[in-house]
Amino acid sequence: MTMDSLPAPLLRPAARASQHGLDVVTVRAGTGETTQLFTIHKNLLCQSSSFFKSTFNGRFAESESSYLELKAVDPLTFEVLYQWLYTGSMRDIPGFAAESNVDIGLLWLRVFTMAHEYMIDQLQESSYHFFRRAFHDCQRVVPSVLCVSELYQSELPTHLVDMLQSYLVLHCAYWIMHESCNCWEWETVLKHPHFGADVAWELTKRGSKDYVGVQSHPWYNVKFANHNGRVFLKKDMDDEPGLREPESSDGEDFSELYSPASQVGEDNENGAEAASDD
Repeated sequence: MTMDSLPAPLLRPAARASQHGLDVVTVRAGTGETTQLFTIHKNLLCQSSSFFKSTFNGRFAESESSYLELKAVDPLTFEVLYQWLYTGSMRDIPGFAAESNVDIGLLWLRVFTMAHEYMIDQLQESSYHFFRRAFHDCQRVVPSVLCVSELYQSELPTHLVDMLQSYLVLHCAYWIMHESCNCWEWETVLKHPHFGADVAWELTKRGSKDYVGVQSHPWYNVKFANHNGRVFLKKDMDDEPGLREPESSDGEDFSELYSPASQVGEDNENGAEAASDD
């Protein structure tokens, strides 16, 4: 399988001119010297998100001024939303990332975060898929230090952070154990204290003779295909041996797939307490 053959998620249809409406709004993304102004048809923005609908059609001051500042969103990340609103396509996004010298995994993480923050559900689903697609078994991709740092400092809900961290840890463990992998390539990113410890713990488990987990790349695990009720790649996973059936996306538990090294000490202490009680 090659990257070009990987299935893509359902994207929104390109917006027709009749859907644009006549009113436009201005959005300033970023802060300081990195700010950029975007002029967007209000209808497109409001149709994509209940947050923007409330902002521009509600009682907020922005509804009268048709101007909104998003200081927490960098211009490149908002550019993805802009392109998606008008074209429904993600085809040019890797090129934008390369021009801006931003690794694609980090960009999709930022898009996912923005989409969650501003309730852009369809874009959140698509960016989650492309985050996983950026770290696949078709090509060895080492996550950047900045991508790992932002993920481990993310203010997303815990279950979403756990999902993304688990996927990235399992991706790295898969490639480090791969016969063609040169471990020196991972040296820099594994210096991140928490990420390095989590990957080391996963490798330790896989090296145990009692390990019964799935050895394939996490891309093929249906547990990671669930997000907001949508199951990506389900048809490609039905024949994959040893993979779990998809469960409800509400309150997903990733503890069966991956237990952070930081929890090991707590588990040992709890076990010791239980033994002393007996």
